Amino acid sequence: MKRKNVYVVLIAGMFLLVSIASFLVTGVEKLESSCRIKYLLSGKSAANFGGDRLDQQQTECNKGLLILGHTTEGKPGKITNRVVFGFAQTFMPDIHAKEITRVSLYVAKVKDPPSDLKVGIGRFKHGEEWKPLWGPNDVEKLFETYTTVSSSKLSTSYRWVEFDFPDIKINRSCTYYIFVSTTSGHAEFGSEEYYTLGYFGEGNLYEKGKLGKIQVHGTISLPNRFKLFPDSDLTFKTYAKMENKAPGKPTIDGPTKGKKGETYSYIAKAKDPEGDQIYYFFDWGDGTNTGWIGPYPSNQPVSAHHTWYGTGKYSIRVKAKDDFGEDDYGNIGESEWSDPLIVAISKNKKVLNHVFLKDLSLIKQLLSITRLVR
Repeated sequence: MKRKNVYVVLIAGMFLLVSIASFLVTGVEKLESSCRIKYLLSGKSAANFGGDRLDQQQTECNKGLLILGHTTEGKPGKITNRVVFGFAQTFMPDIHAKEITRVSLYVAKVKDPPSDLKVGIGRFKHGEEWKPLWGPNDVEKLFETYTTVSSSKLSTSYRWVEFDFPDIKINRSCTYYIFVSTTSGHAEFGSEEYYTLGYFGEGNLYEKGKLGKIQVHGTISLPNRFKLFPDSDLTFKTYAKMENKAPGKPTIDGPTKGKKGETYSYIAKAKDPEGDQIYYFFDWGDGTNTGWIGPYPSNQPVSAHHTWYGTGKYSIRVKAKDDFGEDDYGNIGESEWSDPLIVAISKNKKVLNHVFLKDLSLIKQLLSITRLVR
């Protein structure tokens, strides 16, 4: 009877394992198209796809931008003019962002565009304008890194589409932009096959950047044209790997001498490289501490109070951490300990005198009573 029970359990267990394996395989097949499966299978958090996280975004949409690429030909086989329409949305990465990893756009297609959709990241130094582009091949200069997605993989209804390209390190002296264009195609002017990008018109929802259209002509006399769309923003999401630099080594100041039972104030201060708010941890050297208190603005003096109930020398230390938390490189944003501040606590003479006078008064009362008895 017991053997039969064992067999039943084994068979049920095998059936369960097969079911789980089937579920995992199906899930993997569905995820392969995202190009991020290697992170999901590595045990990293699926929330940020293995080390990056949402950075900048503008997700409201009320209009669509037409985008297509086409050529016109003069003599057979010879291209005399080619026009590529592209849209650029500038953005400012977060102060913690170290590498831009991918972009998501709200995209749809109309019919079957002959060109693939190309999405990438470009940059120019702060204060620079768009540089002239004199030929159709110069459009590649607008990209630092990019990827292309086939028309066959896009839907005729608006959907969020991820464009995953090689990571690009961020240079803080530059302004970055998402540039969207098409690869070379063979549709004639007036084609009814194109892509449309979601954007929000008539409102500046994303204040850290601007949206514009770039038109590149393949003739010497017509360089690129850049048309700005005032108070408009592309519907987009950018993702980045975040780095969190810890606050600098805190300083601590306050009395170095004190009396037992008296309360004293101490001031600590630390500065965070990214300007994050700061928590402080005071260790009083007598086995007690404040725990993490805060947060407070970076580089703002913060006071804490303490009372020692024993005599001797105590070493006070302070540590700081910012409110950003752990980054994508394993840093937790916690500083080193401050240099110790040594405080000497001695007996409180006021207390001793009070006790002595109280005892003396009691003695006098006893003597007085003794005399009366005699």
